[in-house]
Amino acid sequence: MRLRQERWHCAQMGTGLIEVLVALLLISMAAIGLGNIQISAGHIALEAEQRREAVVLISDLFERMRGNRQALPHYHFHEKTGERTIETSLFTRDCSAQPCDPEQMAHWDLQQWSRSLNGGVTADAEAGLNRPIACVTVIDREVVVEIAWQGLGEWDRTPDGATCDADAPIDVSKSRHYLRLASWVGAK
Repeated sequence: MRLRQERWHCAQMGTGLIEVLVALLLISMAAIGLGNIQISAGHIALEAEQRREAVVLISDLFERMRGNRQALPHYHFHEKTGERTIETSLFTRDCSAQPCDPEQMAHWDLQQWSRSLNGGVTADAEAGLNRPIACVTVIDREVVVEIAWQGLGEWDRTPDGATCDADAPIDVSKSRHYLRLASWVGAK
């Protein structure tokens, strides 16, 4: 009987160590999984913040247009084709410091909006979008604003009807994100 107990005791000696190793392996796998979830949540939060920023910027431009309805055709531009590139506009009049006619105000609004688009108006270093391209199409009183920007996550394709990002002068990789909003700017 004593021999049997000794054999059983010897067979059980390494079992505790194996259980500890299996437990450590499971804990390690769970920690790696939680770390990946945390990284994914950070990426999702950044993507959501960029999309929110794009919506705010488009809403800002719509409000500028509603405040200057008589110059609505002067808000039309399309960066990719060079119809009007806001950054290289020759317009230099500061409408915040001196009176401007409606056309001058439209140019001023576009310049200020473009600076906001790139994060140049606020003191917040993270404001603006990453490598944005923006286009504004004005047909009668209907206004369509499109913004494409560089994101973190993959985007399968440019959405149907997108005109702003299709032939962009920058790399349009799979991580380009896109937002298109339309609004009706009523008569005076």
